[in-house]
This record gives sequence, structure tokens and C-alpha cells, in this order.
Amino acid sequence: MSSNVAQLKVLSKELLHLMEEELGSVEMDAYRLEHLPAMEHSLLHLQALTLNESLSELYVDLSLFKLHVDWLAGAREAVGLPALLTHGAAGPEHHHNRTSRHLEEITEMTRGALQLLQQEVPPPPSRSLPDVRYTFNVLHYTVEVALRLEVYCDWSRRVLRRARLLSRCP
Repeated sequence: MSSNVAQLKVLSKELLHLMEEELGSVEMDAYRLEHLPAMEHSLLHLQALTLNESLSELYVDLSLFKLHVDWLAGAREAVGLPALLTHGAAGPEHHHNRTSRHLEEITEMTRGALQLLQQEVPPPPSRSLPDVRYTFNVLHYTVEVALRLEVYCDWSRRVLRRARLLSRCP
């Protein structure tokens, strides 16, 4: 699962690079997606993790990222953005699809791990996402999701390593 998270991080970096090519340097504070997951970033939190709680949190957070990535794909279509970009198969739309697939795979692996541990799988999150009418907003939110996903992937890899130690898996 850790290698899938690494691949997801690479995809988020590529998507971020493509968005920066389209937008240039943009101030990110004007609009924020308030419900994006954020992982606790302290060594004490990392050391206090339990396997069950970590996997449950990871499952919910990854499901929430997938919800945002899929929402962005729909928002891109709604504002006609794919027609505006000329990156072809390697463009942002392609990266959205690959990112969504990787998130789905990792979410399913996490669900399977929870079931193996005979833990209840949390219900997938549902959030009210903003109505996007302008191309700029879609590009802006894409950058925000990619940035937050990259940071989340870094920390989730640490959590997965810690979970592997806790479970004494090879």
C-alpha cells in the first residue's frame, strides 16, 4: 500500500506542475476547500497511533480526497476546461483520472485491511462542495487539492510504516 501512496504523491506533483504551467504563480488564500483532510503532523501523534484508528482515519481521509478529485473532474467539464487545455493524454484531466483510480485502489486496500482486522469500515464521507462557475476556480481548487494530497501522502506513508510495525507484518 505504501508504494501506491508513493505513486499517488507523484501524480499529485505532476498535476500541480501542470496547473502551475496553466496558472503561473497564484495567491492561494482567497479560496479554500475547508473539508480537505489534514493529518496530525507531530512525532507524538505518530508514536501514539493505533493500527485500527490509523486505518480507519486513512480510509475516511482517502475517501474524502477521492470525493474532491471526482468533484473536480465534474467541475472541469462543467466549465468546459478540458477543451481549453492542449496537454492531450498527459494533461490535467488524465492526471485526475489516474489520481482517482489510485485513490480508489488504496481506499479498497484500506477497507480490506480493516475487514481482516474485523473492524467496522467507516461510512464514506459526504460533503457539500462549492458550486464552481469559473475556470479559474477549478484550476485554483485543483492546485489546492494537489498540494494537500502531496503533504497527506508524505504523512500517510509514515503512518503506514508505523502501522506495519504495530502489526508486525514483514
